[in-house]
Amino acid sequence: ERYAEELPERFDVLLLEPGADGHLGALYPGSPAFDDARDVVALDLEHHKPRRRVMLAPRVIEAAREIVVAASGPSLAEV
Repeated sequence: ERYAEELPERFDVLLLEPGADGHLGALYPGSPAFDDARDVVALDLEHHKPRRRVMLAPRVIEAAREIVVAASGPSLAEV
């Protein structure tokens, strides 16, 4: 809740790096964060490390004026 209070009304730019499986912003397919009404969501992700994550909700990411996805290195070439 404290983190959410510090967020701007809308981000000008978000820089995201995909995970090796293509997820962005610690948002995995089927994540409960997609159904959460809060701007910041804390979740326990059983099969991922670190397990406990605090992330921006998808609607906050979508509202950014610009989203830059930077993928570098051989492990992300296919993604």
